[in-house]
Amino acid sequence: MDKIWEGEAADKPDQVEVWSVLECEDRGDLPPVPVEQADRPRVEVYVTSASQHMSPYRAQFTTYHEIRPRPFVAHSKDNVFYAIGVGDMYIDVPNGEVWTKVLLREVLYAPALRGTIVSIPYFAQGGCYVKLGDGVCKIVEGNGVVIGRVPAKNGSFKVEHAAAASDS
Repeated sequence: MDKIWEGEAADKPDQVEVWSVLECEDRGDLPPVPVEQADRPRVEVYVTSASQHMSPYRAQFTTYHEIRPRPFVAHSKDNVFYAIGVGDMYIDVPNGEVWTKVLLREVLYAPALRGTIVSIPYFAQGGCYVKLGDGVCKIVEGNGVVIGRVPAKNGSFKVEHAAAASDS
């Protein structure tokens, strides 16, 4: 079975492996790549169950290279999507009245997703720790400085950004 990504983080034994990889021999079964929609708000969801960051927003990647299409299953076999690239991207994380620009590394580009999935376990491996409680996902640097506070909305830690033409 294929790994999620050949990078260092995918090989760590303590990493949560929720995104199952399917074998895919027939490349004719790949869905068409959707065009990003500028009229939709950009969304980031912070989750504990993903082993790697993933995003459908190609325009946000600061580095990028294509990878062999890799199918992933999200929680049920009915939700199959494909990662077709990998790179780094910045996200804006709310922190009270201000925003912190945070670099996510080795983000899988999966155009069929409806928003960016921020992997809390993978994020925490970058020298930060994440504290969940009181309806907030708090992101703290190793030196104790809080760099983000993501409030829970309807049971998930989610950030919505206004639609922008640069997202397409």
